[in-house]
Amino acid sequence: MQTLFIFFILLAVTAQALNVTDVLTNEGYPHEVHRPVAPDGYVLTLIRITGGKTQAGQATGSKPVVYLQHGLLDDCATWVVNPTHESLGFILADLGYEVWLGNVRGNSYSSVNLNYTTDDSEYWEHADFDYMISQDLPTMLGEALRVSGQANLSYVGHSQGTLIAFGAFCTNFELAKKVNFFGALAPVAFVGNTGVPLLKLLAGMDATGLLNLFGERTFLMPGWLTKLLSATVCGYAPELCNSVFSIVMGSNPSNLNMTRFSYILSLEPGGTSVQNMAHWSQLVNTGTLGYFDFHDQEKNIRHYNSPNAPQYPLHEMKRSSGAPPMAFFTGSNDPLSDVTDDKLLAQILPEDNKPVFWLNEPTYDHLDFVWGVDAHKLIYPDLLRLIKKYNPGLGDQLKISAAWTFLTGPMLIYTHKPPAPEDQHRDRSRLTSTRSGILKGRTAFREKRPKMPPRRRLFKSTHSESPTRHTDWIKRMREDGIRSFKEFDARYRVEGVTSLAELSPRRKEEKGEEDGSCDLMPSRSSDTQDRRIDERHCIRITCQVCFLDFVVNWDLCI
Repeated sequence: MQTLFIFFILLAVTAQALNVTDVLTNEGYPHEVHRPVAPDGYVLTLIRITGGKTQAGQATGSKPVVYLQHGLLDDCATWVVNPTHESLGFILADLGYEVWLGNVRGNSYSSVNLNYTTDDSEYWEHADFDYMISQDLPTMLGEALRVSGQANLSYVGHSQGTLIAFGAFCTNFELAKKVNFFGALAPVAFVGNTGVPLLKLLAGMDATGLLNLFGERTFLMPGWLTKLLSATVCGYAPELCNSVFSIVMGSNPSNLNMTRFSYILSLEPGGTSVQNMAHWSQLVNTGTLGYFDFHDQEKNIRHYNSPNAPQYPLHEMKRSSGAPPMAFFTGSNDPLSDVTDDKLLAQILPEDNKPVFWLNEPTYDHLDFVWGVDAHKLIYPDLLRLIKKYNPGLGDQLKISAAWTFLTGPMLIYTHKPPAPEDQHRDRSRLTSTRSGILKGRTAFREKRPKMPPRRRLFKSTHSESPTRHTDWIKRMREDGIRSFKEFDARYRVEGVTSLAELSPRRKEEKGEEDGSCDLMPSRSSDTQDRRIDERHCIRITCQVCFLDFVVNWDLCI
């Protein structure tokens, strides 16, 4: 027992588990913590980000509100786990919005109930997304509007954060009228075609069997212990963690920063109840979005005045009734938000409230919409344009273009491009644009690229993502001590080196690295590969060396 105690103490020291307020403080973002109480006594934790890290893009008066709602087994930290220029919560704050991060009942931030203890069956029975829909969302959105003084807000949800919004906006029209736009990242309402192994496993047991197996408690482990173990194990074995996440939610390592995984998992996951997971297993079995079925006619009658659990009336989510316009952002590799289920959802929605915008990213899975290293290039620009569109007068209050330029550089200014027509949906797999989604093919890029004297250029890239890429490469070469063409020639034109293709292995030998220790990750583009692996930067670029007069594919690891 003493050895086990010491082991957990060591884990605690190693993991250094954080919370979301630590992250915001460390990054320099002013924030507040609010704890409204739901009607049944659950104390819900809300984080209000009141300003950005810089003055760029901040409003002088009242700010428009954007509310961000996390997904299943998650918490509000999911919006701020990446660097500030990649995390949606930070980006919105720097653009001048007032950002609210919500936490639903049952996760590690909203686990206190004033009326019940964890020994009471009512505590666990209420830790279900039916109550998130009927109580949590009205309570949290109401608190955000009350404190901000705004009449409405924009809502962005991920995963279960979209499910509870669908349920609330089709049953609570007074709440729906307070939302001016609904951005659905990896939208979920139907999961009959899910490919998530964990949900398929749970669906093999009925809800009663699941509750009997796990009991009325937190699903698997308490949130703090899960974070502790995740942060510790993933710091030493990120591949193992990725395998576990693939089982739970699906994970594509090529879209994630694996060197940051242990940090992310010191904040995640948030956890949920066995009751809530049992409800999700029912969704898999029925293929519909329904209330929790107690499989007991007396209980169903007591709760629903019906012997059978009713369905959520998604067909009633009409614009004419006050439901907000919505946009879908989906991924072809998403095992939870399956494309077939997404299309079924769109068919069931009323004719006057089909998605005004639909973007499908072919390589994205479920977590990439919040943790992906390039979500700020592929997903968020369209989302930001739509948020701005549905906030009247926003252009007069905020310097969006200046702030976004500051964050991402001149090649990623999306605010100058008008929003797509409301009936236009986009499938990224059919686009000819580059990864940043702004240049229409390589030809346009080469035509706009400024000319440079050939003898002043070490090499010329046939394709690049950014006009600063050439400068970046010159800088990196000089960091290796190469300050002129003569030094380059003297260093690399030695016996056994006849082309640039041999420079990468030669550099590895000079650094004492074994060949193959820095493998390139699968790329989103056939022309460039840019991924961070084991804290070294690997890139493949097609080059023409001016003084050697030939073209090669060069793999460089720094």
